[in-house]
Formats: sequence, structure tokens, C-alpha cells
Amino acid sequence: MALIPGKINPYEIENVLNKMFSPEWLRETAARVGYVQRNRKIDPVTFFWVVVLGFGVGVQRTIASLRRAYETVSA
Repeated sequence: MALIPGKINPYEIENVLNKMFSPEWLRETAARVGYVQRNRKIDPVTFFWVVVLGFGVGVQRTIASLRRAYETVSA
């Protein structure tokens, strides 16, 4: 098991994640697999990170609950 350092810079984590899954790569992949039919409502990058970070360990969530949470925040 890897040791976690005492102080972690959240921007460093964000940078590493963005290097692993760059927005450009996510958009290209979404278009290639057919997720994007028209580029209007939900950005594939935002959708990816909501799904990835929205499902934590021991947390039972559904796509519907994520949609309701997003609607509450964006209203």
C-alpha cells in the first residue's frame, strides 16, 4: 500500500488527473464512441468527472441522483 504524504496540494492532484485524462482526449473519445450527438447540454468532460468523483467508496449513488444534484446546483 502506498504511503500518503501529510500535506497534499490539491492543485497538484488536479494537474495529475488532468494529465491522465486531458479535456481534449475526453472530448475526442466521447465523439469517437458516439456520446456526443450535439454539443449543447452536457459537456463530456464535466460528465466524466461528475461520474468518476461522484461515486466514492461505500457511497451508493445513481445517475438519477447525480442529475438531481446537478439540477439543484445549476438552478
